[in-house]
Amino acid sequence: AVQAISDEGTVKIRVFRVDQTRSGGEEDAGLSIRIEDSGCGIPKNQMEDVFKPFFTTRREGTGLGLAISRKLVLLHNGFIEFDPAVLSGTAVNITIPIHYDPDRTLDLKFGRPVSEPESSD
Repeated sequence: AVQAISDEGTVKIRVFRVDQTRSGGEEDAGLSIRIEDSGCGIPKNQMEDVFKPFFTTRREGTGLGLAISRKLVLLHNGFIEFDPAVLSGTAVNITIPIHYDPDRTLDLKFGRPVSEPESSD
């Protein structure tokens, strides 16, 4: 976010608790982090590309920042998404559960749970 703003721009970070319902109907608490900047924004046709490793629009960029961020969020059973309702700049919402479940397996390419193979016992 800091790289996307001018000298006069702003970056706001808000953190708050959210209640969420798991797929099994269990109630759980999560932590939501919202990062907003007043920069130039991300064109809609690049929204999905920015999470791909090595995708960058900057000359000095590596294209790894958001790819690594997304993977870290997914490894903590969370999700990361852009808020398309923002009229200028960019807003990113990150939500992670407060109670971590290390047994949950994620498909890191798509960021959703995958079913465990049935045991042959």
